[in-house]
Amino acid sequence: MKQLSRKSTVLERLWDRREGAPGACVGEICSVDGIDLQVIEMTGNAGDVFLLDGSLLHAPTVNERPHVRLAAKCFFYVTN
Repeated sequence: MKQLSRKSTVLERLWDRREGAPGACVGEICSVDGIDLQVIEMTGNAGDVFLLDGSLLHAPTVNERPHVRLAAKCFFYVTN
């Protein structure tokens, strides 16, 4: 990730651990190795489930609510 973040100031700020830094990148577009990338924010309600590829680039955001957020990782593999 460090190597990738050096290619774009948007990605560098996305993985910045300071409060508010990742959220400030939402909506920004950058190009890395000729591929256009846009930072989006996934939002949901209590009980919602997000399914995504584990290799998807992602960053944490600040929990602005008094409730604890939980994330459970599940891995699924295709077998022959």
